Amino acid sequence: MSIYSLLLLSARRRALLSRAGLAKASGMTPKTIGRLEQGCFLPSPSQAYKLALALNIDPVELGRQTIRELLFQPELLRKHVFTDS
Repeated sequence: MSIYSLLLLSARRRALLSRAGLAKASGMTPKTIGRLEQGCFLPSPSQAYKLALALNIDPVELGRQTIRELLFQPELLRKHVFTDS
């Protein structure tokens, strides 16, 4: 599990939202929310923004956390941001 996934899971629980509830509020699927919480991948900037709004979290702080994840785990950067063109 990544720091971001723990932050997301904790924020969802504090907001008393189910995965389905957060999915509906953020325009994502419950499966996507589950995979984010399991640390399978990091959200795109637009997804992170929508999640922050749905969870009543400062989007800038959530964005900072996502950037920290990418900087300190370069394998995530290669896997989820850079594409082979």
